[in-house]
Amino acid sequence: MIKKIMQGCAISIDATGTRLFFRPGTLTGGDLYHECNVSRGIGYYLEVLLALAPFSKTRLTSTLVGVTNCSDNQGPDPSVDSLIDCAIPVLQKFGIIADLELKVKRRGTAEFGGGEVTFTCPAVSSLKSINWRDPGFIKKIRGVAYSINLSHQMADVMVSSAKGMLLTLLPDVRIDKDVRSAKIPSTSSSTSTSTPQSGSGFGIVLTAISTTGCSYSAEAPSSSNILSKHNTSSSSSMLSSSTSNVSSALSPSDVGILAASRLLCEIKDGGCVPSFVQWLVLLLLPLTPSGDASFVKMGELSENAIQMMRLMREFMGIMFRVKEKEEEQIARHFTSEKNENEKEDDSVSSDDGDEAIEEDDEASQEESKRLHFTSVEISVMGRGFANLARHTS
Repeated sequence: MIKKIMQGCAISIDATGTRLFFRPGTLTGGDLYHECNVSRGIGYYLEVLLALAPFSKTRLTSTLVGVTNCSDNQGPDPSVDSLIDCAIPVLQKFGIIADLELKVKRRGTAEFGGGEVTFTCPAVSSLKSINWRDPGFIKKIRGVAYSINLSHQMADVMVSSAKGMLLTLLPDVRIDKDVRSAKIPSTSSSTSTSTPQSGSGFGIVLTAISTTGCSYSAEAPSSSNILSKHNTSSSSSMLSSSTSNVSSALSPSDVGILAASRLLCEIKDGGCVPSFVQWLVLLLLPLTPSGDASFVKMGELSENAIQMMRLMREFMGIMFRVKEKEEEQIARHFTSEKNENEKEDDSVSSDDGDEAIEEDDEASQEESKRLHFTSVEISVMGRGFANLARHTS
């Protein structure tokens, strides 16, 4: 795919498969059609285009075919929906606004593919500096529950279970449904080879939006792993009471709960950008106008973000200023009436015992209201990058 958008690019791998030779060329842009390998999601290829497309000669209009929503077993590739909600706003923050679009035309599941995505990005001459240090407060949650070649009840159950957890924290929750039926290949020998095979699956993608425009996204496909590397210890503990520790296909109800738990853990980490797009922000920060300082606040740095900072220092000599800060927030706690009614009905214990239980409950509630997390404030001076190859006509 890189050869298709670069002129004069050379890539070769030695016979042992342990050494790669890469000679970059000139980013040309233009029209691109690429069939992605079904072992990885389309998000794996889109991450490359998101980083390179703004610096090409002309506008890039690409069509990618493959897996739009991959399973946890395929790797840490973000879904196209998560990139739409989180990566596109990052590019807009740096001044890439006009003709920027990422759209899902057809969904494709793991192993079979069949999805189609279009991505359009303009060529810009320069980026603008940012000051992104106020994450704000979560004001709404949006999402989409998809079901491919399965009953629409799958999406209904996922929406119900996810909203059941999120509505206790926020009233403005809306999850759309995307139920699609692909064509089933014919059984005749003459047409079965020419018609692409279509798989089935379901999942849900959730996005939280703050009052300052920050977006946080999390997803859970049907073949999710509760204890996968995508989940933190807090996320797995939140699920221990409601789901079992399975690494194969989950029920629609468990998928909805898992996605909601992952979203809450992503929000809890703090910062202005989610963990899977931290590397993109760090890549674009030093390319802002010369003499302008850019600031961004992040949560715990991901492995990709740390590696990106090392690569920027090695290839471009850029050093980031990282300031770690311990923060504490008071979380709103909604007391359910059900617990109060249960306390009134349970009048078997003595008065002394009831008073002790009430004191313990109050102490636990006060402790649960305080959230401790570590945020990272990153700043860097712009190097004055200019896209001299961009065509103005």
